[in-house]
Amino acid sequence: MSTNGDSVIVYTLYVSGTACRRPDGTFAGVKDNGDGALVFDIHEQTLTTLHSIEVIIKHASGDRSGLESIIDATVFLTNMNAHYDGMNAVWNELYPDAETAPARTVIGVRELPSAKMIIEIKCIAVVTVEHQVGA
Repeated sequence: MSTNGDSVIVYTLYVSGTACRRPDGTFAGVKDNGDGALVFDIHEQTLTTLHSIEVIIKHASGDRSGLESIIDATVFLTNMNAHYDGMNAVWNELYPDAETAPARTVIGVRELPSAKMIIEIKCIAVVTVEHQVGA
């Protein structure tokens, strides 16, 4: 507690691997081109994945925190050459200042749990759960 009596309670939130799977079980950013081959949109998959993470953080913090509370993220991509630039463009739109952006590691992986996923993100966030003034 500070000398003026204010206190802040924060929790460390560990968000496990999250991807572009929607609540209804479908996947964002992937379409069948008609011959059985899948066509991917890394921008849409990245945005959907980050939105899902934001929902988790907001729920855990009672809407007190969002993506700004992420302090570390690990991004898994199934094809670094094809998808890194698109993922990075979305990331840089959300975090334009490298000095305040969360630490991030990007890892190329052979596959993810579904062939419809080309990105998965896990992260650590520090969320405010209570702020008492003059406590």
